[in-house]
Amino acid sequence: NGSAGIIDNAIIDSTFIDQQSRRSVYLTNSNGSKYVNFGGYLRKSVKLKNSELQLTFNTSFNFNKRPTFTNTLFNFSNNTNTTNTVSTSYTYKDKLGIEASEALNVSSSKQTTLGTAYKNVSTTTTFSGNNNFNKKISLSSNVNFNNNNPSVGDDINFIIWNANATYRFTKGNNAEIKFSALDLLRQNRSISNFTSTNSLTTSIRNVLQQYFMVTLSYYPRKFGNNA
Repeated sequence: NGSAGIIDNAIIDSTFIDQQSRRSVYLTNSNGSKYVNFGGYLRKSVKLKNSELQLTFNTSFNFNKRPTFTNTLFNFSNNTNTTNTVSTSYTYKDKLGIEASEALNVSSSKQTTLGTAYKNVSTTTTFSGNNNFNKKISLSSNVNFNNNNPSVGDDINFIIWNANATYRFTKGNNAEIKFSALDLLRQNRSISNFTSTNSLTTSIRNVLQQYFMVTLSYYPRKFGNNA
């Protein structure tokens, strides 16, 4: 899939920055705004005797050229964002499932007139697995290794590890009790990086860290009238 366009008389920012770094932003109009986006994926499944192997590749590319004014100086900003993800998963009957994936995101912004450039590279490595010991008991876990490498500021690394244990009961295994342990390493920091027309922003939000949860569920599994 893909799209492209040119925007005539687009609404853009006119930014004024004083000596105390205070910023005032006004709206104005200008031509020259363009964008190009495309993405796609490839999938391949390999059926084995009692198991299955799946390979997946996802990619996306986004580019836009935006005009702006900075202290009355006209400037074009070229902004690019690319994301590529490779994953593989293996399942054995209905007993075992494991998956590994690697995601790479690169965002950059270059200002032609100002001669400045910003870039951020982030990677996420994920491992997950699920083991159904029988029809009643199952265990699952996943761990994410995250790395953020901005061109301005320090690298940020953190790991998020979650685990779940599930037990089903009643005659038809319709009832379920699930125990979840989230953020076992207490490192969840909710980090977001993005580049804009003339800046690179890294935000860290306060979020729930390590906590535990018990969930009770019931699945009727009965639809329609009796025969």
